[in-house]
Amino acid sequence: MACVSRMWTVVFLTVLLLAVGVYLGCSSGGGSTPDPDPNPDQITVTISGVITNSTTSQPVSGASISTTPATQTVSSGTDGSYTISNVVAGTYTITVTITGYQTYTANITVQEGVNLVTNITLTQQAVEETGNPAYQTGTWVATGGPFGGLGYDIRMSPDDPDTMYVTDDGAGAFKSTNGGQTWFSINSGITPTGSSGDNYSVFCLNIDPNDNDRIWVGSSQDSNIFLSTNRGQSWTLKKNGITEQMVTWRGVAVEPGNSNVVYVGGEVASLEWNNGDEQGGLSFDKVKGVVYKTTDGGDNWTRVWSGDNLARYILIDPDDTNRVFVSTGIFDREPANSDPDNSQPGGVGVLRSLDAGQTWEELDESNGFDPNELWVGSLFMHPTNSDILLAGTDSAPYENVFNEPTGGVYRTSDGGTTWTEVLDKTSTSVEICEGDPNVAYATTGGGFYKSTDAGVTWTQMVEEWGPSGIIVGIPIDMQCDPRDSTRIFVNGYGGGNFLSTDSGVTWTTASSGYTGARMADVNVAPDNPGLVYGSGRSGVFKSNDGGTTWTGLAYGEAHILERGALAVDPTDSQHVFLMGSGLESAVETTDGGMDWQKVDLLGTEELEDDSLMVVDLHYSPHDSNTILGVRTNSGCWLPGEIHSCLSGDGGGIIISTDGGTTWSSSGMTSGNAVSVAFAGDDENLVYATVYDQGIYRSTDGGATWTQVNVNPRNRETVEWQRAFIAVDPTDSQRLYAGFFQDGVYLSTDGGTTWAASSAGMNAETDISHIVVDDESGTIYASSTNAGVYYSIDQGQQWVAVNSGLANKDVVKLSLSTKGTVLYAATRGGGVFRLGIVGTSQ
Repeated sequence: MACVSRMWTVVFLTVLLLAVGVYLGCSSGGGSTPDPDPNPDQITVTISGVITNSTTSQPVSGASISTTPATQTVSSGTDGSYTISNVVAGTYTITVTITGYQTYTANITVQEGVNLVTNITLTQQAVEETGNPAYQTGTWVATGGPFGGLGYDIRMSPDDPDTMYVTDDGAGAFKSTNGGQTWFSINSGITPTGSSGDNYSVFCLNIDPNDNDRIWVGSSQDSNIFLSTNRGQSWTLKKNGITEQMVTWRGVAVEPGNSNVVYVGGEVASLEWNNGDEQGGLSFDKVKGVVYKTTDGGDNWTRVWSGDNLARYILIDPDDTNRVFVSTGIFDREPANSDPDNSQPGGVGVLRSLDAGQTWEELDESNGFDPNELWVGSLFMHPTNSDILLAGTDSAPYENVFNEPTGGVYRTSDGGTTWTEVLDKTSTSVEICEGDPNVAYATTGGGFYKSTDAGVTWTQMVEEWGPSGIIVGIPIDMQCDPRDSTRIFVNGYGGGNFLSTDSGVTWTTASSGYTGARMADVNVAPDNPGLVYGSGRSGVFKSNDGGTTWTGLAYGEAHILERGALAVDPTDSQHVFLMGSGLESAVETTDGGMDWQKVDLLGTEELEDDSLMVVDLHYSPHDSNTILGVRTNSGCWLPGEIHSCLSGDGGGIIISTDGGTTWSSSGMTSGNAVSVAFAGDDENLVYATVYDQGIYRSTDGGATWTQVNVNPRNRETVEWQRAFIAVDPTDSQRLYAGFFQDGVYLSTDGGTTWAASSAGMNAETDISHIVVDDESGTIYASSTNAGVYYSIDQGQQWVAVNSGLANKDVVKLSLSTKGTVLYAATRGGGVFRLGIVGTSQ
């Protein structure tokens, strides 16, 4: 409705009111409304304001604001703000609704020519949880959030910039037909990947400049290349001639004027080039790279380059298609020729071919690049002068080695022969606007820069870019709107899609319908099944409406990626603990996430190890002052990362007995603990599992521990033994443990003996979490390779409940107090909900 002209707004209101037999002189609020003037020049104004919580004074996002007579319905943003446009003078009733709050109504008067500011406070209300157990709902709802994922490429179609594409390593390829307002998946025909076989690991995407119906994508770690001839409706595999088995494709380009000629470049992991042995660098895998070329539209491919770093962007000179440029490197992979022992980042720089890929030259320090800044993760060619290129470099792991940034923005004006550093800031993405080639943009760490002379000089637009409360991740690709050089999209690796319409000064999220979020935890509030918190690689978020809308909570001390464990205070749903890797990541909030304070984990020497990560937090159901935390080495933080548990001793179990004010080690000071579970009928009884050490028990609320079974599966070896434990709420001796690739086991004697109890599950089901419904006794078990199961007979028989669960790589579950709503956190698909969220009136 915001785009409808004033005249048509008035006509619509007039017809609507007459149709229901209401005279224009009366409004539902009892006041009088002036007779609208159908003159299209009639003056209209706006109604705007901020929606806040009456108790905490914090913004309320996702609230629905409408007026009667109708103008339009809008939603409050992450900062609580709203704006209703094109309002004519008169008296209206304004209504605000959102799950978990009392409905707000009030009469307002709008004067001609005067914008009205109306700030509104909402009162929280108890949510009545009624209905059947969650599994009886039958179908999962994809919430579409939280924001984020491992995004990669973002593209606008040249013939219609409102048609856009984005890729994600886990969620696949997405498309928008309304300029990035909403997105939908276009993965049909792309080979799925991942442990559950329904992830779509798509990295690079490009549009054929000669035929915009043709789109190429390259996927990760399987060497697959796909072509669509119908803008993503269907895909055809095109990989004949690719000799490597595990290439991750990083870039693709089609020759201008000839759609049969295509180049694709990628990464070859050390596992493949080093004869099956991984070779790590300073922080990441050491990789090689390849470039392939086809001259028959992808039917056959020939390798035209291989070298000591991955190939990313491929640019073909439209004025001389024999001239081809390739950028090599990226911030989170290290080149095969790096030498960490001698503090040498290595790298290849930019490749240039003058004979259509037959031969290549490396443009490196001899051409003007700093020898420590040869990881070129971004490259862009001037649209009308192909001798001008911008390159963004970032040798991220070596910043700590040299105690200074290792990267910058480089520019060439002679086709790559000489390069000059024009911005001494590490840069992961650069862009020149096709609609106005004088305008260029660069992302540098947290900053955002603009140039108005094609990259010669730069101005910082903001020191920290992105919307409030959202972690933008690492900006991996940009797209400037060819119709408006002030309108710029950025795809963040770890953050999502973001849009600025003022050259990068202010930003909004543009990820509706798209999420590739890799979650670590999800927690539903005990007093409200619609209030849910989630954490993961994209930071921390919450939803007040069962996942329909999400609000970023990455404020202050919580503005860090790679979050881990969440715990919601059972007596106060606004009090939340959030912990992750290292001491600096432990924080808490008492106002629902708008303000965070650090948690002091310096109680004992054991807690001072920054290499450890808190991956699970649990309040005692008997005493909210008692909280237990599970600490592992930082690589052992997700169920699918079990191989990482082999390194590091872990941190055992930590404990707080004063509601989280102070923390200390429990009687278990080491070991990669996996999970803890309190008994429901014995306040002192707690169970825990430890990687490769079996089952532990505490009879004093978690202060001290005793190992009760080192090998509950009775295997010849206890290696790869990782279990998640739950306790029957009515029988503290009845335990359920879910294992890595081995389903569920049952103990009826407090963990002393165990027997397999996985009937109905797929073979080698990899259990990641178990929760028990205290009301009905229903047990739910999540899996990283088979979705979610439930049992209504104490684990004797299991039934899959996966309808609608598009991503079955589930790492965590959270069940509402009465068991009517179940949330599932996934790797690559964000959060899903099973059950209906309702509000008492």
